Amino acid sequence: MKKPMRGLSLVLVLVLVLTLALPAMAAGEEAAEGPLTRGEFLQAFFQSIETEEMEPKQAYYEDVPMSGDLALAVRWAVQQGVVNGYGNGKFGPDDPITREQLAAMIYRYAQTLGKGYQDAWMFNLDYPDAAEISPWADEAMHYAVMNGILAGSEKGLFPKGTLSAEELPAILEQFQKAVIGTDADLILTNAGLTFSVPGDTADLLVAEAPENAEGGTLFSFSEKASVEAAEALGEEDTGAGWLFDIRKVSGEELQELLCADMSGVDVFAKDAEGGYYLKYHPTDVRLVREGEITEEDSAAWSSVCEWAAVAPGFFAEENGLEPFTRGNSDLEIYLNQILAGKLTNYTFSCLNPFDPLEPGETDPAPFIEKLLDAEISFDYSGEGAPDGEYVVLNLPDEDVRIDFFFLEGKQNYIRMVADRGETTIENIYIAAFADEETTANGVAYDWYKTVAEAQGYSVEGEKVLSVDGLTLTIPADKADLLIADTLAGSDTGALFTVSEKASVEAAEAKNGEANGAGWLFDICKISGEELQELLCNDMSGMDPFAKDAEGNCYLLAHPTDVRLEREGDITEEDAAAWSALCEWADSIPEAFIEENGLEPFHAGNSDLEIYLNRILCGLETFEVRANDYNPMDPAAADPAPFVKQLLAGAYAYTDGEAPDGQYIVLALPELGIRFDFFYAPEGQNLVRQVVTYEDGEYEVLFKAEFPDETTANGIMEAWCIALSEAKTQD
Repeated sequence: MKKPMRGLSLVLVLVLVLTLALPAMAAGEEAAEGPLTRGEFLQAFFQSIETEEMEPKQAYYEDVPMSGDLALAVRWAVQQGVVNGYGNGKFGPDDPITREQLAAMIYRYAQTLGKGYQDAWMFNLDYPDAAEISPWADEAMHYAVMNGILAGSEKGLFPKGTLSAEELPAILEQFQKAVIGTDADLILTNAGLTFSVPGDTADLLVAEAPENAEGGTLFSFSEKASVEAAEALGEEDTGAGWLFDIRKVSGEELQELLCADMSGVDVFAKDAEGGYYLKYHPTDVRLVREGEITEEDSAAWSSVCEWAAVAPGFFAEENGLEPFTRGNSDLEIYLNQILAGKLTNYTFSCLNPFDPLEPGETDPAPFIEKLLDAEISFDYSGEGAPDGEYVVLNLPDEDVRIDFFFLEGKQNYIRMVADRGETTIENIYIAAFADEETTANGVAYDWYKTVAEAQGYSVEGEKVLSVDGLTLTIPADKADLLIADTLAGSDTGALFTVSEKASVEAAEAKNGEANGAGWLFDICKISGEELQELLCNDMSGMDPFAKDAEGNCYLLAHPTDVRLEREGDITEEDAAAWSALCEWADSIPEAFIEENGLEPFHAGNSDLEIYLNRILCGLETFEVRANDYNPMDPAAADPAPFVKQLLAGAYAYTDGEAPDGQYIVLALPELGIRFDFFYAPEGQNLVRQVVTYEDGEYEVLFKAEFPDETTANGIMEAWCIALSEAKTQD
């Protein structure tokens, strides 16, 4: 492959490319409005990259012509691994391209050049809709944003959004700069490490790589114009224009730094030999000019600051370093002081008669290191500390206490209270762990338990119920709030039942009996046949969640109304306590599965799934109809394989609109119900339910998700083929 085009200005080239790639207009015709399509982008992208001549070969997609500019671009993209199509033999050249699709195509091409993320990497997408990025586009979107190819706003990144043709030249120009680039005009080396500075940035900098510098400085960067202005003003050595230094320190040196305020110092990487890399930067603005600072000066300063913000990440990638961060809040400083042995006078408390506990011989390192692995940030919501109990880490010499809360949903909230004489300072922090199962309260409680047990104390207080070889563990902080019991031999298959104690007692005091007050859930065990029978009807209040090796299924039975009861008015505190127990109840299936070695299992109960199950059980008369097939006898082929495939999907109601075009019909004529399975590429997992009444029709739309590339329409097509072939053989 040849190098990118040179000679003409890049902007002019891209404008020409876009003009050539987009459809021509007749004289006097207004420009068509609408989003940029997949075909338009791929043509422009291909033509912006000069390649060797390609011989015409086969067409890769049935909706792409055999010849022409689009065909050439698609053939190149397939050969490069840039596009994969829709997986159904089609590319969709006229479909609007989404932002995440565009990012994926660009990123796959960058990878062919040896660009892209290598090994471990880290770049935060701090946008409210970042979680909406498709898994296959996640790395590509990170790369596109980090390189300035795509940008979001405070409203979001809009991964599923579209783009206009007017946006394309800027995207391709930034792609050329960030990915294709030019050879770096400046490459610094020091201690076996390199730091490449792009040519357009190098001219704006004073860059140094001092050997054996004190403090471990490897590289230092300042804005050249500010340095020169300061020298002209006689203000040398004032740090004018300083952007950042890169320093390397040992683990011991880093630990020492983390025990004090590190304002202006960011930890960003580590190497295999135990070296850590820090970015030292000013906490004020170092822009200097001889005269008045102009808008152009400010823009130039902003440009180098933007480069400085991402440069350490590129440095880490360039040198094969592992991303690594450590925070430096007051909370983290105290934890680091304990870890370093600088702070040894601390105790634990957690509502036990033997509290407070001194740490004794217990090593704090495993617990503190786990807490420090979290990203810890201030809570600016102003909502204050959660209610309920907490583990307390007391630092008496510092007049500080740190509280780790038990409340469900708030177990990553940490309160630090500092007594400063006449003033008490209270800060709330929130910890975010890479492993979502880890919580700050869980780590602190494990630390507390380890200290207590090392001194001969038991702090569990858990309640463990057991029946039929299965156990249900009620946590210590919930045990006193609940009435939990076993139901061995129940006609319904119920094994365990759990209710809120306060509601049960209030109902008994008012009415003489509980009558379901306070009921949170039952766990039931039933056979596969019993489950199949249940699935043929509405199962509101019963959620299948697990199965065992013997084929038994487990259900969480729960009320569909609120069972909170009190003798008097229900207070906000009562409602909060009830909500906390309901949140805990929602987590029971996952905990019960893990505790008893069961296999997770899901069976939906939408109207569509109910009728499919009724067909499977032979309870409904049905018809299968399609325009492309002869009239079909539903009894000609066993429906079970096809119905079971359909039931392997998960169905959810959707507010979207049904696609146009033909569809296969699964009808229940005696009930006046039919289900339409669409052929349209964008609708092959959409199913429309139409119910006919005397005075009209009612319809809803379902969206199916399958664990593989199966589609609902594809299953119905296979069913039609089986019925048609069986009819032909007859």
